Amino acid sequence: FGPFSNALLVSNNLPNGTINAFDFNTGKFLGQLKNRFGQIISIDQLWGLAFGQQGGGNGRRNQLFFTAGPNNYANGRLGVIEFAP
Repeated sequence: FGPFSNALLVSNNLPNGTINAFDFNTGKFLGQLKNRFGQIISIDQLWGLAFGQQGGGNGRRNQLFFTAGPNNYANGRLGVIEFAP
């Protein structure tokens, strides 16, 4: 997934909803997902992350899906992040 291919992506659920990358083998913090303008991606009340699994209508492997509950969980949100080189 761009510079974080093969890294472990972990959501920092509350309050700011950033997505952190860690090296699978060492646990070293590698950085946070950023948009194409270099700004850290922040998703209000981020709940969970999952990559598409190819086939079955559940997205491509290069798509990172997320769920969130903005507005103090009053609303539900499903979205997708795609790497833009």
